[in-house]
Amino acid sequence: MIVKPGFDTNTKTIVIIGVQRGGTSMVAGIARELGVNLGRNLGNNHEDPEFITEDLQAIKKVVAHRDAKYNVWGWKMPHSSEYIVRLLPHLRNPFVIVVFRNLAAIAESQMKQSDVNFRDAFSFSATRLAQVASATQEIDCPLMIVNYERAVLKPSNLLDELCAFLHLRPSEDERERALAMTDPQRGYVRTKKEDWTARVSKAESFDFGSKDAIEAFQCNVGLSLVDNWIQKDGDQPHILFEGLAGYKRVYLSFVRRSAPAFIDLCVNTGDGYTDGLTDRIQLFHGENVITIDAESINGIAIYPQFDGAASNTGLFRITVDKASPNRHRGTSLGSISLVS
Repeated sequence: MIVKPGFDTNTKTIVIIGVQRGGTSMVAGIARELGVNLGRNLGNNHEDPEFITEDLQAIKKVVAHRDAKYNVWGWKMPHSSEYIVRLLPHLRNPFVIVVFRNLAAIAESQMKQSDVNFRDAFSFSATRLAQVASATQEIDCPLMIVNYERAVLKPSNLLDELCAFLHLRPSEDERERALAMTDPQRGYVRTKKEDWTARVSKAESFDFGSKDAIEAFQCNVGLSLVDNWIQKDGDQPHILFEGLAGYKRVYLSFVRRSAPAFIDLCVNTGDGYTDGLTDRIQLFHGENVITIDAESINGIAIYPQFDGAASNTGLFRITVDKASPNRHRGTSLGSISLVS
């Protein structure tokens, strides 16, 4: 049920709260399958460890850091209900989703998860449910209430409401994966594995001694090369490196010469590119090296930034460790791939 709709803007902070064992994992799993960025390397309960703390100042720092990296992002943490009202003024365009489940069912699930008797589980769940209900009444921003039992019975209705609330336009494949998340017998484990990490370092402090350049199919979209520097000549300019054949670690090196001091980066780990998980990478001036890790890297999308027609970057290349071949044996190593 959409209690208070919000406008479709370029920025959103999505928060999913409720009672532990109360259905928040299902809703978070659905949101992630629909492309919502709820964090990285979250595990099967989809909880972001940076929001486990109850230190509001620490959480504000995490929020500021995520705001700088993502236009649309969020997190799922049941006990965030304890501070959500105080945190709302510090969130950029917040959209809150509160999940409610039958109290007896929550207590029963608590008993299965931990070694507690029904009386203790019921008392704990009742206290938490009352706290969540109290916080919900004070939330004055776009708000959606999810009835867990009804969602399991009519998952398509939940999906339609969630997409309407968050202004999402999923593909058929995304809808299919999201609907699979509503089956409690299956569990709320994601079928799409898109987690990857990226860290940047200065080239002069990076050892290229044991690394080789690799051949990758490169596609330049909406841009051209002028004197080895990228210029924009179309909409949504970006560079694609494809055919990386499942490497677990690759190194992306390039030069930054001007502002802005970042690029946007997205990695295809087997299921294509997800706009919601495009990372904003802060760069050094001069040559940078970004180390990208994932279970399987099949492609990289790079979104240079522009001041007018001229880009802040140029001279991209991909390298890998000689000692760390990809999981598909026999892939040839070859020449450096440059923007051209």
